[in-house]
Amino acid sequence: MFSDYMFHLLSQYAKLQKHKPSVSPEAIEVCCCTAQGLQKLYKMDTMVKSAAITGPCKLPSPPSST
Repeated sequence: MFSDYMFHLLSQYAKLQKHKPSVSPEAIEVCCCTAQGLQKLYKMDTMVKSAAITGPCKLPSPPSST
């Protein structure tokens, strides 16, 4: 039964790999340059300006089994 599930899972995943994403003709580009007022202020404040200084999070060690 597990192998049936894995086959189904992998075959469905394979269908996703064949998908070719495309940009919709109605799509518009959103840029900080075109925003005005509060929208521009929000976009400028939330923009990533540089990489994080801190390292990645560290997971706690697993509890010891005694």
